[in-house]
Amino acid sequence: SSAGPVLAVLSTRSLHFTPNLIVLSGPCSESKAVLFLSCHNHLHCLNFHMSSTTPADKVRIHKFVRGGDVEKAYVDYLANPHLYDSGNKVTVVFRRSEPWCSTRRDKMTALYGILDEKLPNIPKFYPTVTCITLENVQGCTSATVTEDKEEIVNYIPIPSHLSHIPTVQITELYKVTSLYMDVDRVIWQNQSWAFKLTGHNPEGNLREISKLDQLSHSPFIIQIKAIVIDRQNVIRGFITPFMPRGDLSNVLDMEHREQGLSNDGCNAIVWSIKLAWARQITRGVADLHAIPTYHGDIKAANVLIDETGHALLIDLCPMGITDAFAAPEILAIIDDHATEFESKLTAMADIYSLGLLLYALAEETSSIAMPLIWRNEGTPMWYRDAVQRCIAEDCRARPTAAELLHSLGVHEL
Repeated sequence: SSAGPVLAVLSTRSLHFTPNLIVLSGPCSESKAVLFLSCHNHLHCLNFHMSSTTPADKVRIHKFVRGGDVEKAYVDYLANPHLYDSGNKVTVVFRRSEPWCSTRRDKMTALYGILDEKLPNIPKFYPTVTCITLENVQGCTSATVTEDKEEIVNYIPIPSHLSHIPTVQITELYKVTSLYMDVDRVIWQNQSWAFKLTGHNPEGNLREISKLDQLSHSPFIIQIKAIVIDRQNVIRGFITPFMPRGDLSNVLDMEHREQGLSNDGCNAIVWSIKLAWARQITRGVADLHAIPTYHGDIKAANVLIDETGHALLIDLCPMGITDAFAAPEILAIIDDHATEFESKLTAMADIYSLGLLLYALAEETSSIAMPLIWRNEGTPMWYRDAVQRCIAEDCRARPTAAELLHSLGVHEL
């Protein structure tokens, strides 16, 4: 932009460009890239839509991490969008001197546009890791190229206590589409699966696999099918059953659209089903707390509805919190949503988030605002009281997951 200076640093490995097409080569597991972009103006967030004919098909944004005045995004470029390990990794870091996009979706679409515009003009790449500094001042862009060896993911071998879990080579998976930032729908053995990639957080991925293994007895926690490994026998992620109906928020939206209803306070789903889901979700949280461990990001998007109509809790090691569902005591101490937030989590913080999720389920809404307003007359008073206890300001006044499950009538499950 000519409105202010833009500074970017990009690290990558062995990229090759042709006009309007990004083609990347080199071992994906041993290469990354870093792009620092200092934004001194308000970036325009475009409505960018991926298709099979655009370079964005080869771009995959894994996550955003915030720290201080820096926001980092982890990105993959793939030579073949359906095959893993066919390209290179990129890390994009924005210095947030000014706000530029208010939502994660807007940041991702803006980032796609920036990469599509800037990367084809990079003239030289090192055979190891290339650091390219781009500076744009009043419309004039200059670039300097250096070598960078710091941004490499060290994947973890399967520890002995998880050696009983089946494995699958990452090269055996065929990517169908991206479901979330680090989750793809893949085909393996002629079946659809959800593949959660290790990405840039191998320790967190390993912790989630360990939790899922410990919770294999729980009927309301997603079950792991296999650990995904590569030729070096290190963990690249894991696969779980694919749920065509999607997450709870998607199910609610779909029911509203099919019935021509608004998104707030409507009865698209009968109360008995909503109550069953509330019990199942709470049972999943109770099983999680019994290990004991905590979730940290309980919300509708982290609950899947399977083909039999049961609710399953997912994403047991999230990389951040969702402000709208986070407990006030968590928001007070986590002011930068960094990845190192698990030590701050508590069972009572989970219960607060669970209470808001139960409210959103009963009201069939995605809008959470305090104080809660109950518009759906079909929600019984005892259920409302249970939710209000969950979101008590004093965390010591909140029920445990087991106590909440009793209030919801666990004997009827």
